[in-house]
This record gives sequence, C-alpha cells and structure tokens, in this order.
Amino acid sequence: MTAPLTFGYLYDFRNPAPWDKPWSKRYHEILDVIAWSEQAGFSEAWIPEHHMANDGYMPSPLIAMSAIAAKTTKIRIGSGIALAPLHNPVRFATDCAVLDIFSEGRIDIGLAIGYRKRETAAFGVDFTKRGKIFDEWLQIVSGLFAGETVNHDGTHFQISGAKLMPPPQQRIPLYIGGFADKSVERVIRYGD
Repeated sequence: MTAPLTFGYLYDFRNPAPWDKPWSKRYHEILDVIAWSEQAGFSEAWIPEHHMANDGYMPSPLIAMSAIAAKTTKIRIGSGIALAPLHNPVRFATDCAVLDIFSEGRIDIGLAIGYRKRETAAFGVDFTKRGKIFDEWLQIVSGLFAGETVNHDGTHFQISGAKLMPPPQQRIPLYIGGFADKSVERVIRYGD
C-alpha cells in the first residue's frame, strides 16, 4: 500500500532587514500562516535550527514547535533539522516527549550534525568531533524514545539511569540528514 502524497512547508522565522518587523509581530504572523496552511490542506510544518544569523533564522525549533502545536490540531510538526551536537541528549529527548504530549502525538524530529563552525564554537562544541558526538547522542536519544532506561558511559556523554517520564505519546520518528557516507549509516541504524 502506498502512502498518500503530502505537502509540508519549512518555516525559518527569518526577519530580514528590508522587511524588518518587531520580532513578536513577525513570529505571530508566521504562526497565523501555519494555522492557515493546516486549514488549506498542508500536512506538515518543519522548523529548522541555526544560530547567530543576522535575519534571526530560528535558533530554537522545539520552542517554535510548541507554539505551533498550540495553534493547530492536526498538522504534523517537525524539526527540519535540529543540530543535535548542540543539545544535551537527555534534555532534548525530555523536551520532545513533553512537546509530543502537548501536540497529541504530532511530532517528527529531523536531526543532523550541522556545518557552521561558528555555531559549534558558540556552544563550546569541537567542530571536528561533532560526528562522534552525534553518534553517541543518537544512541542515547533512540534508547530514551524507545522507553528504555539509559546508562551510557561514552567519550562525550556520561548518563546514568535516564528515562523519559512522562513518555511521549508516540514513538517519535527520527529523520537524519547529512551529505557524508556516515549519514547513511546513521539513517540505517537510527532513522525512520
């Protein structure tokens, strides 16, 4: 059986200088467009993550996704993508679980390692180690999303007795992006 073709849109919440508006106004206008897109038949809203962009490219996708969940009822809401190495895996999984509950099981999570050195530098993450960080991160988050109690003694994370409580409403799908061969390995191992 073939799944139906669906349409979604990526909302980056940018506020470029030539059309600059107060941030609150810009954000609320975008939320209104997303609510309208649900009524118009779009099935997904995707929120990317970048930091320190002059036009305000969305730096906090999970917070934006929470606002979208409050303004919609059926559209799926996804990070497209979240920069995994910049997040603590237990905090990220916990926030996703709560967001999934608020959205009544409408969350999809897209992840990648990122490519901007200034972002990793600002977060104190070694750019050359972001792939290895991501590999450990995926082990931890995948286990948490599967309902496991996670203990992890790795190079980048030491986790003891982590468990999602409350658990997400669904097994949150993980979509993994990237351009390197290693990305395909991650997709095969962890991706949906």
